[in-house]
Formats: sequence, structure tokens, C-alpha cells
Amino acid sequence: MSPQNYFKKLRLNALHQSITQNPELTLIYQIAEELGFFERGHLASDYKQLFGYFPSETFKNRT
Repeated sequence: MSPQNYFKKLRLNALHQSITQNPELTLIYQIAEELGFFERGHLASDYKQLFGYFPSETFKNRT
């Protein structure tokens, strides 16, 4: 795994954790931008590749 992919995976995991553990979160992409994701299409496809579903699905299904 390249360093770039390693750090992207870390950021994707941080986003996933923020979505699932922050009940007050209302905008996924606000957190995503703070983590360095600026292309929503790339973010969605990378997230789905890692977790098997889109960030919006994680957001809708959180407890």
C-alpha cells in the first residue's frame, strides 16, 4: 500500500467514525472537508470501496 493510500484510508476511517459516533452531525461533507476530502464523487466511491456502502447510507443508518 502506498503512503498516499494509507493516509487516505486513515482519513476515511476517521470520517466513518465521525458519522457513526456524532449524533449532532448534520453535514457529512463539512467533516469530509476538514479531513481533506474536497471531491465529493471521489470521496463517495473511495468510501464505498472501503466500507461497502456510501457515506450517506452510513449517515441514514446510524444509531
